[in-house]
Amino acid sequence: MLRAFVGMIAGILVGTLVEFLLKMIMARAYGRLLMQRPLTVFSVFRDVEDLVGLFLRFGENRKTLKMIFENDELAREFIALNLQENG
Repeated sequence: MLRAFVGMIAGILVGTLVEFLLKMIMARAYGRLLMQRPLTVFSVFRDVEDLVGLFLRFGENRKTLKMIFENDELAREFIALNLQENG
């Protein structure tokens, strides 16, 4: 049991280190959008979703969903597709 726990902690630490290194390498391609996102290990403990270009969070009583688009073009496309679907 103790070995499994130590293995899990080691996996989390190594995974976080790999994610951090990949973030540094990919920063040129994704820029500030990628660098503003927290590491996955920290996101697990919050009730939010952090995707590159999109931020989602549940509202009070988990009845609403707040969406923040970091790109106006992406937001316009989302609105257009949503209007088509609900048309």
